[in-house]
Amino acid sequence: MIEQIISSLNLDTIVLMLGSLTFAFLLVQWHKDDSQFSIKSVIADPEGKFSLSKFGQFVSMITSTWVVIHQTRAGTLTEWLFTGYMIAWAGANAFSKYLENKRNNQ
Repeated sequence: MIEQIISSLNLDTIVLMLGSLTFAFLLVQWHKDDSQFSIKSVIADPEGKFSLSKFGQFVSMITSTWVVIHQTRAGTLTEWLFTGYMIAWAGANAFSKYLENKRNNQ
């Protein structure tokens, strides 16, 4: 099994893995710093309580991004998949802002 995994590694996969690990490391370091960034804000509401919707959106973003990367690397990314990906995340952001504005105006 390990031999099969090692034999399937190519330069693209190694670069993607190293880039992902570097990005994760930088996020953790930035979180430890006294900056305004907090990893907790990705999955918690402004009061600091766990938010199922924010967590679901975070997991969905990671999953769909991974699908787009995989399809791109395989050479099978279609216009419809990419367009759907962009509409889903731009639409989710726009809808979230709409709800926030509606809530603030009441």
